[in-house]
Amino acid sequence: MANPMRRIVSSSKDDTATDLSLGVQWESLRAACLGHYGKTEMADDCFLRAQKYDLELEGFLERANKG
Repeated sequence: MANPMRRIVSSSKDDTATDLSLGVQWESLRAACLGHYGKTEMADDCFLRAQKYDLELEGFLERANKG
């Protein structure tokens, strides 16, 4: 997990799954908005970040269900 993600999750009062899910939603929304305004490079960056959050969420849920 990237350092910014780790900082957000560790400092949050919500559970990790909620934080990661909100990250996916937020970055997806940013990507859509930026894409609408023709800022495709920035939109692509946000989309990739949303995918990273989603992968982290999947990994977290798999680890949580095994424990």
